[in-house]
Amino acid sequence: ELYSEEETIFSVTDDSGGITHFVCHAKDVTPQRIAEKALRESEEKYRQLFEYVNSILKSLVDSLVVMTPERKIQTVNQATLDLLEYAEDELLGQPAGKLFEDEALFQAKCFKELMAKGFVRDVELVCRAKNGRKIPMLSSGSVLRNEYGTIQSIICVALDLTERKRAENLEF
Repeated sequence: ELYSEEETIFSVTDDSGGITHFVCHAKDVTPQRIAEKALRESEEKYRQLFEYVNSILKSLVDSLVVMTPERKIQTVNQATLDLLEYAEDELLGQPAGKLFEDEALFQAKCFKELMAKGFVRDVELVCRAKNGRKIPMLSSGSVLRNEYGTIQSIICVALDLTERKRAENLEF
């Protein structure tokens, strides 16, 4: 679009109320239209990127939990829900400690190091399914910071070790 304008037309009347002529006021709105189009395109790209990333996260075969710096659950993927036998609305907003057999151990073994170093790798923890079943997990995590260095989220990915532990003849 090369040029856009908005027009307003006013009638001018004489003393008896008869229209003598019209005045047209035109305003170039091309920059506004260009900005609106760019904004729509940007919003569409962002929406598509969000949907793409969300579909990746939802399709991971390992458990994924995203939590706030206060350890409240923000996001979980389908693998987590299937493994722990929860519905998504039963976990979102809940304390992350709800997922662990021993929250104090999670705090000592994983969370303190995660906050200090910004990441942890291969930490063995035991999660607790909704029905109370214990699930050995191998967890890794990292903090996600904004441009000012403030922690926005904590991302944890975990692998179910149940079959490996059974193979090692350990009770789980």
